[in-house]
Amino acid sequence: MTALSERELQILRLVAEGFSNRQIAGMLDISENTVKVHVRNIFSKIHVASRTEASMYAVRHGLLADVRVDELEEHHPPVLIQQQPVVRRPLRWRWIIGVVLCMSSVSVAWWWNMRDIYQTRVIGVVTDAQQWGRIAALPSRWSGVQYVTVAGQLYALGGALDRRMMQYDASRDVWNPAADMPFAAADSPSWSDATGVWVIDESTQTIWMWNGRTWQVQHTLPDEIAPADMVRVAGAVVILDVMRQQIWVYDARTAASWSAYALPAHMEATAQLVVLDAVLYLLGDTHTVWRSLDQGRTWQIDGVLGDAWRGGQAIPVLNAIMLFRDGQQSIYTLTVGEGGSQSIPVAVAKDASATIWQTMVIIGTADGSRIDTYQFLYQSFVPMLQ
Repeated sequence: MTALSERELQILRLVAEGFSNRQIAGMLDISENTVKVHVRNIFSKIHVASRTEASMYAVRHGLLADVRVDELEEHHPPVLIQQQPVVRRPLRWRWIIGVVLCMSSVSVAWWWNMRDIYQTRVIGVVTDAQQWGRIAALPSRWSGVQYVTVAGQLYALGGALDRRMMQYDASRDVWNPAADMPFAAADSPSWSDATGVWVIDESTQTIWMWNGRTWQVQHTLPDEIAPADMVRVAGAVVILDVMRQQIWVYDARTAASWSAYALPAHMEATAQLVVLDAVLYLLGDTHTVWRSLDQGRTWQIDGVLGDAWRGGQAIPVLNAIMLFRDGQQSIYTLTVGEGGSQSIPVAVAKDASATIWQTMVIIGTADGSRIDTYQFLYQSFVPMLQ
């Protein structure tokens, strides 16, 4: 395999998992232009010309161990394998097409700003069984297990008073013990991105970060914070406090202390924060989807859900948010200006934990007795990569 730096390997994995340059920049706390330079260098080193080809390279060289090249070629040859001939249009047509596209973009932007309701459309009548699978359960039952991704690897963190960690070995479909945590995670809020996994230790009001090698204390929370959810967006740590109906923000670039802001409306206990393309979203005010462009300081209505949010898992996938509602056998997706639904073959347990790993959504029960997988990248969401 062509020699890539650690940072380039990190970015290549994220590209293969379908993240945009802007999303990668937000995860790694670097500029979008820096990501573009890295992507260009990666393409040059591995001799590819597109993000799809780069994804295939990552698969062939074992960077995405859960996807087999033969499966991709068998099920999606038109999109991923077949090369389309290059048609050289006269220059004047390029200008005309560019003008039309610009006008279309302006029209779409104006149309979206005038909307405040998500339309519902069916995105699948019968679920493709190949999208769904299951990996090995944990070797023993835990309480309050959380599943996270760090440096491309899948881990299970112990809950309650358990400090165990397990790492998933995709080549053998087994879970192996990893180093114990220095604290008990309980059912504390956690967040994982390209930098590592961030977990709140509520017993000491501290935020720990694990980069795949060591655990380090990152921040100390004010005693008055009762964390219900936590995310990182654009370099800032954002905590949802449902008990006090507040958002707490720590951004070392602007202030070396925590700042509290009022929520836009009353949030239920099932409220959840979601980060998509460096934008913060908030679910939990019955049907309303709220959006913040400044890490939770101010909010505006982004849309209205068809069915009220009563809890579950909200997972950002490419340019959409997938909603796995508690106890329901449906996936709901939120995209720009529209929503959708699709039946799924498993019921999401009320206490389920979910995360993105490689090209799959991992949905596991809180005791580790069952772990379902949903293959999204090369199936439902392939058109978004084009």
